[in-house]
Amino acid sequence: MEIELTHRPGQSDDSGHFYQVFVWAPEFGGWRRDVESTEESVAQNRAKTLMDEGIDADYVRLVTIDYVIEEV
Repeated sequence: MEIELTHRPGQSDDSGHFYQVFVWAPEFGGWRRDVESTEESVAQNRAKTLMDEGIDADYVRLVTIDYVIEEV
């Protein structure tokens, strides 16, 4: 998993969440990120599409990431 911090010095504290869909990819030896969005419905729709295309639900994961950015 990779998180890119776009917060700039001097900006106020921030928080939020985003959603990622992961698909089991044995050719990569683990989970592969398929899509990322700040909208839950986008991630849910993508997960549903993957399963409609024949990928078993055991091989699809929807991850919610909550974050807080604060000054130390």
